[in-house]
Amino acid sequence: MESLLLVAILLIAAFTFSFAGFGFSMVAVPLLALLYPTSEAVAFQFFYALCVVVYHAFRFRGQVVWKLFWPMVAGAVAFMPVGAYALQAVPDGLLKKSLAVFLLLAVLVNRTAWGKKASAVFRSSFAWGVVWGALSGLFQGAYTTGGPPAVIYVRAAVPDPAAGKGILGMYFSLLYCFMLPLFIFSGIFNQELLIKAAWCSPAVVAGTVAGALAFKRASVEGYRFFVDFLLLVTAVLLWARA
Repeated sequence: MESLLLVAILLIAAFTFSFAGFGFSMVAVPLLALLYPTSEAVAFQFFYALCVVVYHAFRFRGQVVWKLFWPMVAGAVAFMPVGAYALQAVPDGLLKKSLAVFLLLAVLVNRTAWGKKASAVFRSSFAWGVVWGALSGLFQGAYTTGGPPAVIYVRAAVPDPAAGKGILGMYFSLLYCFMLPLFIFSGIFNQELLIKAAWCSPAVVAGTVAGALAFKRASVEGYRFFVDFLLLVTAVLLWARA
């Protein structure tokens, strides 16, 4: 039963990322955290998350808007070590609850009128890019789920979905490369967990292909609604199991 759940989680995570341009870890980590401690959940999905973001960066590399990219990177790099430390130092139940609350807030920001008005302010200066990058880096270091702050900022500044995917793909590729040595030296990875994760590869490939095909057929609002609904379900389950 556990094996089937692992396959389903990674399939959904890969589909979500390929469909929306973000969200692999944002979906995989909370769902895996229902089965494992948060640190193990992060390690289990990390290399798959790295592969899909690098692929996306390559696919949309010509769409990157560099003046939006670098402020986010500056803020994220500064705060990722803080998040990685919190993963080891903060009780697991508190980590799960804080992640659930953040997922809920991310959905509200994406869907409410307040969030849409605020986005116009966030894209108005270089400093806001640094602020959202710092928040993204904090959660990226703790859970490898720094997507929501980065996505909120990029959506506000870049109306073209392909350009947004290019920025986010490049952004997360860089962050994951920074995170890899942090996680290795912190002892989060272990051989048994990585071997267990390796046989789930077909599910990740299938989810990625299915998501790309679905994206071609769906409207922008359709894929955003799908991701937001999944986040809400994940937040509720995560809070209940914390």
